[in-house]
Amino acid sequence: MSYQSMDIANLIVSLGIKSEHCLTNLKLQKILYFLNASFLVEKDKPLLDESFSRWTYGPVVESVYSEFKSYGSSPITKTKPTIKTNGKPFDYEVIPFDIKEVGISKNDLEAIQDNFEQLNRFDPFDLVDKTHRESLWHKYEDAIMTYSAPKYTNAEIKQYFSDNTAEQIWKK
Repeated sequence: MSYQSMDIANLIVSLGIKSEHCLTNLKLQKILYFLNASFLVEKDKPLLDESFSRWTYGPVVESVYSEFKSYGSSPITKTKPTIKTNGKPFDYEVIPFDIKEVGISKNDLEAIQDNFEQLNRFDPFDLVDKTHRESLWHKYEDAIMTYSAPKYTNAEIKQYFSDNTAEQIWKK
């Protein structure tokens, strides 16, 4: 079972805030990518319910990018709430992010936290460079520059990291 991408993004943002190293949208995207790869390789399941797009600076979950793009290149200082509409105009409820409401299993949460600690040590542009060295990105570089590259598939991400164990940077 995969999780909603925004729930995991909010979790990662909250971990960044707690670590006193708030993440930029760029670093958040790369951490999400490597966390998803870790789940594909080690748990044989995707972490996220959405695919990554191939963008100039590497893999991106577009919906997550859109939610946090107002930060630009500045650190993300708070999680995004959920807006629950009640079916009538102007009748909605703003629900703050609460990890207890997401339903992440204890084992998955521990894996995410452990791998986040390792991935958060990297500079965001080192993570970008790592994704650019992958055949998954650089073989589509021309298409990426013209915004016509296909999305990553979980199967190809799993295969790449299974075949290239030295690239499993989430491991200590």
